[in-house]
Amino acid sequence: MRSMQEQLTRYVQPSPAQDKIAAMGLEAIIEELEQGASVSQIAKNLGVGIGRLHEWLHKPERSARVVSAMQAGAEAYEARAVDILEEARQEIRDDPGISGSIVALARERAQAAWRQASVRDPRRYSDKRTLDVAVTHKHDVRELSTAELERLVASERTLTLDESTGEVSDQGGVLSERADE
Repeated sequence: MRSMQEQLTRYVQPSPAQDKIAAMGLEAIIEELEQGASVSQIAKNLGVGIGRLHEWLHKPERSARVVSAMQAGAEAYEARAVDILEEARQEIRDDPGISGSIVALARERAQAAWRQASVRDPRRYSDKRTLDVAVTHKHDVRELSTAELERLVASERTLTLDESTGEVSDQGGVLSERADE
């Protein structure tokens, strides 16, 4: 039978995955994330599970840097999308008879890069935006009935604008107004 010390030592020792992650180091991982590498790509290159790497990355002492690196990686994907479109534009200038399928492929590649950016930083790159709207009602609350006060309080909500469709929605679903009207 193992002693208590042996049993505790077994649980305190870092796992082989933690050793591999530590060997690569936080700075190298941050640099890869900033350049657009995904967590799954980094985990695969290290030979560790994605869950282990996520767990390590999202420790409180590292999580702020990881979030910042992911946002920088989103910018890298945005730059890739722009580069892809610029290359396609140059190819069209060089050869106006270029195949439509080549142009469509460039567009798809740019959209894929943009989607990667939106996964990494949805607040900045997603088609959906959350708008916090504050409306000031200039009423003397002493002059309003209870029903009017309840209506004003109930009307406070967060609206979401889907820029691709122009629809405004809240938690209750799509509103009747459209953003472009």
